[in-house]
Amino acid sequence: MKKLAKLFPMFAPGLVALFFTVVGGVIGAFYQQYFDTRLEEEKALLEFRKEAYTEFFKGQTALQTLRRRGDSLSEAERNALDSEYRKSVTNARPFIAIFSSKPVVDAMANLFRSSYNYETCGGPRQIWLEEANLYQKMRQELFGSSSSQHVDDKNLVLLILNCQLPD
Repeated sequence: MKKLAKLFPMFAPGLVALFFTVVGGVIGAFYQQYFDTRLEEEKALLEFRKEAYTEFFKGQTALQTLRRRGDSLSEAERNALDSEYRKSVTNARPFIAIFSSKPVVDAMANLFRSSYNYETCGGPRQIWLEEANLYQKMRQELFGSSSSQHVDDKNLVLLILNCQLPD
């Protein structure tokens, strides 16, 4: 026992270093896993945005071509461009409403609200609020419950359902 007591001061610094190495390795592994998962979530979100924006720009390109060259196009070409615009933008809007940041969603809703006249959604307001609540929950899954990313229900309904929320 005395021999062990004499050896302890000699090994103590090494044991302390080993202890902190193991603890640091375990903590580092947990942080690495957390940040890797978070990074993958961010990459997926960016990919969804990229796809939605690409589809939206495809529609906007068709619309701009129609506006600039509409008089020189045949009726069939105008109809094809109009169809491309409507299809692309209609497909992109819900994805942008869910996966994009609040400033983008608000700007898009303002653009469409000022550019077009939308009918009021039919039926009781509460039905539409419940549907908007579902979309809000989807956004919360992506962005957390931060109020800085909370989008007005009227903007979500307009972009996703293509109608104005009833009063």
